[in-house]
Amino acid sequence: MDNKTLESKIKTAVDHVLPADDGRLEKILSACGREDYSNMDNVISIENTAIKNASAESKNKKRGWIKWVSVAAAVAVVAASSLFGTAYYMSNIAVASGIVLDVNPSIEIKLNSKEIVLDVAANNADAEKILDGMDLKGTDLNVTVNALLGSMCKYGYIDSASNSILVTVEDDDAVHGAQMQQRIVDEINRILSSQSINGAVLSQSISSSDTDAAAAEIANKYGISLGKATLVHTLTTANPLLPENELAALSINELNLLLESQGSASQSGIASVGSASEQAYIGSDRAKEIAAADAGASADSIILKEVKIDYDDGAVEYDVEFCADGTEYEYSINATTGVIMSRESEPCDSAGHSHGSSQSGSGSQNGGNGQGAANQNGSGGQSNTSSGSQSVSGGQANNNQGTANNQGSVNSGTSQSNDIGLEAAKQAAFAHAGVTESNVTLIKSETDYDDGRKEYEIEFHSGGVEYDYVISAADGTILSYDLENKRPQNNTGTNNGSGNGQGSGNQSGDIGLDAAKQVAFAHAGVSESSAYEIKAEADYDDGRREYEIEFKYGGYEYEYVVSANGTIISHERDRDD
Repeated sequence: MDNKTLESKIKTAVDHVLPADDGRLEKILSACGREDYSNMDNVISIENTAIKNASAESKNKKRGWIKWVSVAAAVAVVAASSLFGTAYYMSNIAVASGIVLDVNPSIEIKLNSKEIVLDVAANNADAEKILDGMDLKGTDLNVTVNALLGSMCKYGYIDSASNSILVTVEDDDAVHGAQMQQRIVDEINRILSSQSINGAVLSQSISSSDTDAAAAEIANKYGISLGKATLVHTLTTANPLLPENELAALSINELNLLLESQGSASQSGIASVGSASEQAYIGSDRAKEIAAADAGASADSIILKEVKIDYDDGAVEYDVEFCADGTEYEYSINATTGVIMSRESEPCDSAGHSHGSSQSGSGSQNGGNGQGAANQNGSGGQSNTSSGSQSVSGGQANNNQGTANNQGSVNSGTSQSNDIGLEAAKQAAFAHAGVTESNVTLIKSETDYDDGRKEYEIEFHSGGVEYDYVISAADGTILSYDLENKRPQNNTGTNNGSGNGQGSGNQSGDIGLDAAKQVAFAHAGVSESSAYEIKAEADYDDGRREYEIEFKYGGYEYEYVVSANGTIISHERDRDD
């Protein structure tokens, strides 16, 4: 076999096991020794060796390819596992929605995308009592809502007298949030209905992008939920006179009553189903009756303008406005006790309400007789006015130009001054304070105007007490009064002979300790015989006498501060832990 034949054969063998010639063939041929190929055994041996070497190298290349394929496969598996893990996390572990239930207890529920409960947290002390011993993680949303409402009903946070609850859904998916909001409202109404409670459910859905900055600030400032802060912000925006800090401490039912009264809920996008209960209060009808009776009219005969719930001086009140016998009246009545907190009156200016130029006087006003205020009983009495006198019989003025009612007011068709005068205003103040003019050191008596209404401001000292009165010029009504002790006083004896016989009272205008206790019990809706651990004592604040009342009832601790004139200065109710 010649050299060319051997080279051709070796080349063919190498081409089958190696890639394109890269110089290896020349090395093989050199090893063969071209000058002598007579020994074929050596040639074949060399050829076999070359084939084996080439085959080994090919196998190594194959192993490398397999290794890289294995690595790629491992990476793919890891990637797939990561994607699966992320999907699992988002579906089962990540918080997708938040729900806050506010009554007075405030409870936050966190859900995954499947609406399975991840966590339930208490936002205040009342909520901690509701959640005590409950483990709701992993439960369905409906199960959780049922459990929480059942506990609130059990502990008396929700009942027929306090039937309001606020639902706030936090979800960045607006559509899903709105759907969840409706489902929860429906479920709550179903649960309360099964408890024979006509629920009043407020609800809203918010996202992190549309959170109201003002509401968020209120929530942080007073430690309340964002949902409740939204209610407070809505009310204070509608009525800036409402105290933000006191509203933050009210229950949802109290806030709901204020929202309904002022028609503010719809302004903030808060949905409302049902009506807040007034069972804890005297009610609108009773407030109207009290105001009408004080004005000397029947509730059926007055022309009612408005009855609404308001909040002032730490208490819920009814504001009642109406016209009767040509006079417009405005009353503020404590919603719990029925005590008249303030009253104002002026001639009605609406068509059909006024009766000419009217003058209204009240025979019940102290110091009013003979000073321009009418004092007659409508049965042959004498009407004394600042412009003279006229005889009346059976309630009819002899000059046929006006009528006298049996509450002492005279409505005359003739032109008369609608002003009792400064002297009469002073006498009205002295009479109300239970002092005589000879025992008074007068500080100020002057005329003033408020919203176009003429009134008199009277200030004086008597028996170590400073008195401050504002009296209506129109009819002698005491619009406001205040008294301040200028020196400490003991708990025995009376002042100026005007002791009221009500326990520890010792100054005119002082209701006494026992009466102050009854004011507190009435406001709380608790009888003294049912309360326990009762503490009551007199105190002074800036020289002003007040009463501090504390007691416990029904798992609650009550604390009241009552002024000497019976006004509730402050009150608190906390769970008795």
